[in-house]
Amino acid sequence: MVSGGIIVSAILGQLTMNHGFGYCRSWEGGLYLTSEVVFTGLAGIALLGDPVGWRFFTGGKLILGSAMAIQLEQVLRGRSHSSDMTVREVA
Repeated sequence: MVSGGIIVSAILGQLTMNHGFGYCRSWEGGLYLTSEVVFTGLAGIALLGDPVGWRFFTGGKLILGSAMAIQLEQVLRGRSHSSDMTVREVA
């Protein structure tokens, strides 16, 4: 019974989240999803008393490092979201 409730609420939450992403830009959606990890970690520490050890900080560095690496790759290739949009809109 509890498993069914968890499954139904997770599916409904995912559907409403996907519907809400239709009202924002892609970079805003990515920012929301990235901040979800931060807030989930903080809630786990503050509300559930999760220990903050080396694994927590290593995971945080991996997440932050991968986001920075993706951004750096786009900058080095000369791509920017605003320039891509203006070229497409003009053409």
